[in-house]
Amino acid sequence: MIKQPVALMNDEKEILDVEYPIVEHFYTIQGEGAHSGRASYFIRTAGCDVNCWWCDVKES
Repeated sequence: MIKQPVALMNDEKEILDVEYPIVEHFYTIQGEGAHSGRASYFIRTAGCDVNCWWCDVKES
């Protein structure tokens, strides 16, 4: 798992120092929706605590 700094702003437009755990990142072709067939770059972050039965990413 990689931690990457991300620039976010609060309501006062101050930059916040936030890090998100990156599980996976990759280029691919979008397979569904309005952008189907277009080149895409996906960034998958970790930390979901919902545990949906259908989820294909147990590391998230």
